[in-house]
Amino acid sequence: RFGGEEFSLILYGPANSYGHDLPERLRKQVEELSIIHEGAPETGYLTVSIGVAIIHPGASRSLAGSIQMADQALYEAKDSGRNRVVVGESGNTNVETGQFRVRKYG
Repeated sequence: RFGGEEFSLILYGPANSYGHDLPERLRKQVEELSIIHEGAPETGYLTVSIGVAIIHPGASRSLAGSIQMADQALYEAKDSGRNRVVVGESGNTNVETGQFRVRKYG
């Protein structure tokens, strides 16, 4: 648990082996549980929005920058209607400046 309603999952290995597919599978599995959630006026059911940061190892990568990228992707998912996955991929070596691309899934 990273925050009140936020969780962090850190995976190691080639991003193409799980970076896009695993978060989408998790999102779908939660949706398919059909857990009633009265606080979700759009669907009436519990759903998850997932922000993913794909970080390639390098000396210029920082934990703060990686978290910032994942957090930005999460809020993009929420702002885009929730119940979706957004992947942020660094497009610049300096992630801490917030320079990255966001790609939507779901």
